[in-house]
Amino acid sequence: MQSPQAFTPSELQQFIEQPQQLLNQPVDYQLTVANYSEAPRQLLEVLANSAHPEVAQAASMHVNLAGEAGEDWQEIAEEAIKTAPLGQNDRLVAELLRLAPVPEVLVSQWMPGHRLIEGIENQYMPQRYRVKLLERLALSPIIQERLKAAAHPDIPYSTLEQLAGDLELPIRIAVKYHANSPTQLIEQIEAQHEIAQNWETNPEELAVLGNSPWSWIRLAVARNPYTPPETLAKLAQDSSESIQLAIAQNLAAPADVLDLLLNHYNEAVPKAIAKHPNASEDALVKLFPRYKYYIVERNNLPASITIQIAKSGNSNDKLKLIRDPNTPGSVLAELTDYPDEWRCYVARHPNLLVSTLECLAQDSDPSVRLAVFQNSQTPEYLKNQILDHLLNLNEKNFVAHEAFNEMSDDDICIEEV
Repeated sequence: MQSPQAFTPSELQQFIEQPQQLLNQPVDYQLTVANYSEAPRQLLEVLANSAHPEVAQAASMHVNLAGEAGEDWQEIAEEAIKTAPLGQNDRLVAELLRLAPVPEVLVSQWMPGHRLIEGIENQYMPQRYRVKLLERLALSPIIQERLKAAAHPDIPYSTLEQLAGDLELPIRIAVKYHANSPTQLIEQIEAQHEIAQNWETNPEELAVLGNSPWSWIRLAVARNPYTPPETLAKLAQDSSESIQLAIAQNLAAPADVLDLLLNHYNEAVPKAIAKHPNASEDALVKLFPRYKYYIVERNNLPASITIQIAKSGNSNDKLKLIRDPNTPGSVLAELTDYPDEWRCYVARHPNLLVSTLECLAQDSDPSVRLAVFQNSQTPEYLKNQILDHLLNLNEKNFVAHEAFNEMSDDDICIEEV
């Protein structure tokens, strides 16, 4: 490309009468003319409509066409940088942040917070750029980075207001004792927080506070057991992970609200749902493979879960079903692969199906048959059959099993099958 300094006004004279001919020249030639300090206005007007973006931009910003920039020259320059096809080089920008003035528009959204801090501490960084970096840092999910922003003397007042209701106490303290602290706003936020965490606050007021711009207040609303279900459902979509976890741990949260959080990426949330008394049966079935340990500890398990335990649970889990007088007979019928010594205790369960009792009545162990005979659910015909078999036993055979028959559930030795 020809150097702009090599141009003379006479060379451009050929295009003065027919400026459109300039657009037929190679792009490098057009760009050279657009950057030429003495380029005539009529040629710049043509080049400003060039099909080549870099030519059009250079011509549009030429002083002979755009005129001298005023006090807003920095905004004009930043806007030009935003639209310029510069590509992305985060590594280069990260290094420059430590050493030179870097406009915030060059800093990508992926720039790590510690690099932003280096830019803020750079002595050559103009204050207007530093303020932009502080605003960016105040949005960091990392508490140490937000704390750095909250304590900085150049942080904008509006950003201090934003951090005044932060979830983390150290940040709220930093804002409270900042030289430019929004004192009245902090008092207002603290008063609203007191109302939000008060169990006597009426639901309508909690619903209003659930829309607060400050996450600290929304967290208190999410924890309050008297918060309306509609408000909890809305807060379940909150961007704060802490607020979503608080809802999963709120014992008043209904099943449909908990279902909204079922697929949360933070394992603490679905784990809390697995323990929650209001979790739906569908939720428990979905969570069972990953959180079985917590679910089997629940009382009044749904049949779909108890069947899974009966089919694939370990010995400890199956023993809990046998000991639970509320376990349905259909679930007990699914119990398989348990130690032989447990048959006597299965036979005593008050909810056994007749088909299960018939099967156990054929057991080779007379103590098991006797337990079936004594079961209140055993029909008369089956009792008569068992009685006939027991009467035919000699004393030696029966006494061999008698001690086993007198054991309690607590005497069962649990071993993994």
